[in-house]
Amino acid sequence: MAYQGVGRDFAACVKGRRPPRMPVFALGLEFDLHVGGVTCAESRTNVDKTVRCIVQAIDRFGYDWAMVFPDDYVEFEPLGLSMRHEEDTPAMPERYLPMDRATLSRFRLPDPANDLRLPVHLEMLRSVRERLGDTVLVVGRIAAPFSSLALVYGMEALFTNLVLDPDLIRDNLRFFIEVFKPSGGFVQDRRGCIRRSGG
Repeated sequence: MAYQGVGRDFAACVKGRRPPRMPVFALGLEFDLHVGGVTCAESRTNVDKTVRCIVQAIDRFGYDWAMVFPDDYVEFEPLGLSMRHEEDTPAMPERYLPMDRATLSRFRLPDPANDLRLPVHLEMLRSVRERLGDTVLVVGRIAAPFSSLALVYGMEALFTNLVLDPDLIRDNLRFFIEVFKPSGGFVQDRRGCIRRSGG
């Protein structure tokens, strides 16, 4: 069951210490949508239904975290990926981007307040936090830089270029590290609003 102090206990786990109470972080995302009667398509864009589903799952199953995670591509669509948005499956690319210098040169930091599904995703996070307060750990997610390359370019291109063009891999990693590092890409103000740093 969700409880006050879960953030403190999570921080203890991260630091390798034994917390007073061990939090439960279950990955029930697709299961929770199914039980809550929410389609994958709705989980991408319908704030009210998705938030209600997440809150009901916390109440019903006693998770200690609320993870807002419709699919792997919320932050990558603005880079130019063409996506398939089907009713009952998570969003997936129709095709990956070509892994070359021209593609990398076109990349720009996404604008979380305006780009595609990013504002909807952030609104879901804010709404879940408003509903649940500090009794659960409310989390979003982003891919690590190396995983980002597989999600944007596909695994074949990634692993081929590890051998054929390691400099291209390194330069791509620099871009994604800049996007996702706390001091580089996105920051959160006191009201919980996400914006680009320096903006």
